[in-house]
Amino acid sequence: MKVKWEQFAKRRKINLEMFKNMSYMDYCSWCENRKVEPALKELYESARIMVVPAEDLIVEKPIESNLQELDEKQLKKLKKTMLEKLCSDLGLEYSVKDTKKKLIQKLLHVNN
Repeated sequence: MKVKWEQFAKRRKINLEMFKNMSYMDYCSWCENRKVEPALKELYESARIMVVPAEDLIVEKPIESNLQELDEKQLKKLKKTMLEKLCSDLGLEYSVKDTKKKLIQKLLHVNN
């Protein structure tokens, strides 16, 4: 038996805006793992568009030059959730299926 998204989100105090860096398919697989009925695609996309400005959807934001360079050794010590948060903070798209290694490669690519 699956729980409806609205009930799950209310109980966990989460919303669709928290999934702005995930594609709808990634969001659906996230819900599937938790036995939750995902929100409709139109609702998900509208929440994503409201959070992410239109310019960011078309063109990637330039990363500020004052960010520290990311060190591979430091990144390897972090948990996957922290790497996902870093990707999210830097505006990098990632998938929940991405491994730590892939996330680290994406973060290191920012340095170049």
